[in-house]
Parts: sequence; structure tokens; C-alpha cells
Amino acid sequence: MDLAALFDSFYSKFVLRDLFGKIVPGILLILGVCIGILGVEKISILHSKMTFATWIIVGGFSWLLGFVVKYIGEKLHLLRTHPKNIDKTRKEFFPDLHSFHKNSTTHEKVHAERLNIIKEAVGNGAISLLLSSAIIPTSLWIYKTPISSQVWLSLLLSVFAAFCLWRMHIEHVERFGSYICNANSHRSHDEQR
Repeated sequence: MDLAALFDSFYSKFVLRDLFGKIVPGILLILGVCIGILGVEKISILHSKMTFATWIIVGGFSWLLGFVVKYIGEKLHLLRTHPKNIDKTRKEFFPDLHSFHKNSTTHEKVHAERLNIIKEAVGNGAISLLLSSAIIPTSLWIYKTPISSQVWLSLLLSVFAAFCLWRMHIEHVERFGSYICNANSHRSHDEQR
């Protein structure tokens, strides 16, 4: 079996985008909610009793939650769908994206999809961490559970990690957009020669 072809098919079939851009952020959110409601001890007991079928169900549910995370991030204007550094609106950018997919080489498509996967994974991951960082202390406050210094430190580290992931999201949105526009402009320049 050719590993390069297998890896390329992961990109082209959106497997990696679904895994890292939807399922992992969904699991982060599930974990944050469960820790806030049940506590760490009960989570570890539940984890030890999970079967393969349960993991499939959790994976499917977390995939759906990934879309919720993305929606929340976009509505809060924290996640971007298109770059701002190329002076185009979303409506103006998507014809460029369509042209890119129609005319680009396989290598160009794989590189663009890699940037897109990173953009989505870090953006949705940032929103999941932020939501979890808000849910956990709120739940502990509602249940009148004292918040230990370890929990506060974990929350601060989660917020810091969320900020770093969000900045990487912004950078990869711009890189993705620049790559698409540059590839299209090089192609049209070559066609004019």
C-alpha cells in the first residue's frame, strides 16, 4: 500500500478536516462540560467503562458539536472564513476559491487543503477551549464547589492556549487566502504569455 497516496486521500476526502477541525474540538467541549458538571473523578470512571460502540457515538456527537463550535465562533466574529489582507469580501473571495479548485494541480490542492485544515482545527480548538474555560468555573460556582488553585491554573493555561490557537487561526486564514490568490494570479499571468 502506498502511504503517500493514502495520506493524500485523507486530505482530499476531508478526513483530517473532520477529525481535527470538528471531532477534536467537539471532544474538548464535551470534556469541559462533563468536568464542569460531573467532576474529574467521575469522568475517569466513565472513561474506564466506555466501549468501542460508545466511542463511536461520542465521536459522532463530537463531530456535530464541532459545527456548533464553528457557528458560535463565526457569530462572535472570532473565526474567519476568508482573509482580510487581500481586500476582498467573502462574496468576492469564493469565486477565486472556485477558480483555484477548478484549475489547480493536485499538489496545489493538497497544500491549500493543509492550510485549510490547520485554519479550521486551531480556530475551532480555540473556541472549544474558551467555551470550556467558561463552563467549568460557572458549573463549579453553581454547584458551590470550591475552585482549587490547580483548577484556576488549568483555566488560565486553557485561556492562554485558546488565545495562541486563535492567533494561529487568523494567520492561517491569511496564508490560505494569499496562497489561493497567488496561485490564481500566477496561473493567469502564465496564460497571458
